[in-house]
Amino acid sequence: MVFNLKYAPEGRARVCRLYRAQMFNSWIAIVAIGLGNEAPMWVGMALILIATILSLAVHVLYAVTFSTAPVVMAYQGARRWIQGSTGLFFSFAAYKIATYRQ
Repeated sequence: MVFNLKYAPEGRARVCRLYRAQMFNSWIAIVAIGLGNEAPMWVGMALILIATILSLAVHVLYAVTFSTAPVVMAYQGARRWIQGSTGLFFSFAAYKIATYRQ
């Protein structure tokens, strides 16, 4: 597997996503909402452990996948369309939020 480190000097871009607190907090919030009051403590701890491992695995997979040379080249070719469409989407969303009335 070939990694393009031009955009991730010393691999920092691949590692920084693993240590974001939002990743763990959102999984823990999902577990807290999903568990009932009668659930034993071990069920909650097992769910948190499984969710953390799953989340780390998925983020590592994203980081490795999106740092390969073919994916980086594909993104560079489609970058203007991707950025333009997301810009339009978020502009529309901001407009809808700004003009929302109850």
